[in-house]
Amino acid sequence: MSYKTQLKSTINARRAVLEEAKSAVGRRRKQLVDENHKEIETLENTLINIESILGSIISLCNEKSAQLREDF
Repeated sequence: MSYKTQLKSTINARRAVLEEAKSAVGRRRKQLVDENHKEIETLENTLINIESILGSIISLCNEKSAQLREDF
């Protein structure tokens, strides 16, 4: 095998490795984006639940305040 042929073969092999690495990075990036979206959705749902609980607490406090005003 001539030097030129060996060089072309080496270059092609390195290109194939580089393409596979790029593909692996793309897959990992997509996986991380999907995981982040799931985490964001979970956090949004948690915030909605917290808002609901706080709303209930405020309503209870307002009711208790009204009762106390009536009592005094």
